[in-house]
Amino acid sequence: MARLGIEYPVLIDSEFLLWQDYENEGWPARYLFDGRARLFEYHFGEGSYEQTERAIQELVGVEREPLEPLRPEDAPGAPLARPTEDRDGAYSGPYEAGGVWLVTEGAGTVSASSDDRTATLALTQPGAFPLFEHAAHTAAELRVQADPGLRVIATCFTPGVIDA
Repeated sequence: MARLGIEYPVLIDSEFLLWQDYENEGWPARYLFDGRARLFEYHFGEGSYEQTERAIQELVGVEREPLEPLRPEDAPGAPLARPTEDRDGAYSGPYEAGGVWLVTEGAGTVSASSDDRTATLALTQPGAFPLFEHAAHTAAELRVQADPGLRVIATCFTPGVIDA
């Protein structure tokens, strides 16, 4: 949280206790609580960013136009293609997605290539890290290699906008 400059309380549910208590149905999951620790709003999976922003505004007593979507696939009603399912470990092989992320622990360097793209990340702490963001849903071949001191827990794929 320090690396990202987040100063508000955040719960890391590494043992999946709240996941089970709240009968979580998707990842990522967003839970917003009010100032009295009561569940105010929740959402499973990607999307509904405007709805979440409006709920936050209500909680903090602010009313304004929501921010513009950061990515084309975040826009309400964007036509999305289903990405390749997440894979355990440092996956290499074909995929279809709008973006590729790695979830890692340990420290070291990971190198990846995807057809015409390459990325090298020097990581010093665990987390989820973006490798590639495509402008639209893309089919490509992924190759991932990690140093022995770096464990890739999962390779994750995000949806991309269907190129019309």
